Amino acid sequence: MVDSVYKSRKTIAVVSHNFFSSNNCNNELDFALHRLLDKRDDSLVVIKLDDVDGNKLPKALKQRSYIDYPKSKGKRTWEKSLVKCFEVSSVASQGDIAHV
Repeated sequence: MVDSVYKSRKTIAVVSHNFFSSNNCNNELDFALHRLLDKRDDSLVVIKLDDVDGNKLPKALKQRSYIDYPKSKGKRTWEKSLVKCFEVSSVASQGDIAHV
């Protein structure tokens, strides 16, 4: 998993009540967060899926914006926010997307 996170351009963390009750998900989020802080490359995209408390996010993620799906005013257009996260410049590195 660590190798996938470091080789990817973006990692998506879809957080929910179930996510935070899973040790595996928490460990994978830690890998993605470590890469984000290490490379400082805005590689982590967080989507809050349900009404989970945003305070459950790690401290470093609380200061970042995330897609809050339940509170999206236009749930039909929330995908635009996600797609915008994936816009890649012409000098972007090669890699797949790792899903957490």
